[in-house]
Amino acid sequence: MASEAKKDAELDSFLDEIDGVLETNAQEFVHGFVQKAANNLKPTGAA
Repeated sequence: MASEAKKDAELDSFLDEIDGVLETNAQEFVHGFVQKAANNLKPTGAA
């Protein structure tokens, strides 16, 4: 039973790490998407 609890804790930790990476990448994606949208809204030929 103690071994099973240790495996559960390790799995939870691993999943938390994956979740953190996904959150970071999602934020970067949204930031890039917003940046591209803002660039597309700029009038062409403006000085």
